[in-house]
Parts: sequence; C-alpha cells; structure tokens
Amino acid sequence: MTADSPPPRTPHPGERQRRWIHPAAPPALLTGLAALLGILLPPPEGRAQDHAADRAALVALYNATGGPNWINNRNWLSSRPLDQWHGVTVRNGRVTRLVLPANRLNAASG
Repeated sequence: MTADSPPPRTPHPGERQRRWIHPAAPPALLTGLAALLGILLPPPEGRAQDHAADRAALVALYNATGGPNWINNRNWLSSRPLDQWHGVTVRNGRVTRLVLPANRLNAASG
C-alpha cells in the first residue's frame, strides 16, 4: 500500500464482501472446468455411437409398433436428424423424450 492509495474499504453490515480471484487462479480454474466438461461430455466418437444407438432403438420401436400405419410418421426411418422425426425430442445429442399420443401405435402380434 502506498501513501496515495485509499485505505481498505470495510463492508457495511449485511453487505457481501467481494472476493477477488488471485491472478494465478484463472488458468487453474479453466483447467478444472475443462476436466469437468471432459467428464460430462463424451468424446465426439462416443456421441456418434450414442446417436447411432438411439436411432437403432427408434427404428426398432417403429418396426415393432406398425410405423407405416401411424397417423404421423414424418421423417421416421429417414436420414434426417432425430429431432426432425415426428414426436422425438433430442437434447445434447441424445433422445430424451417421445411424444406420440393417438398416433395409432400397435404392438405387433406374434
């Protein structure tokens, strides 16, 4: 502290005190964040495999429930992205929801 610098400010009662990150902390923080994202997000080839598995499961559902006779089977069995298939919701590259009410799905009789 120099003679020209103001004295440290004392926070008022109930006021949150700000904590400043040490200049050396951001690289460590970024490294930790990158490591966390590496855990949460699979590598691109993993995402492609998951996507292929989701597509295969949807194709199996379509075939097992009379997909050609559904009221709306828009884009099913096409090469379009899964989120463009009628009733399919995708989040982070994975199918998270199917909404096919009153769409005439029927279990195949065997």
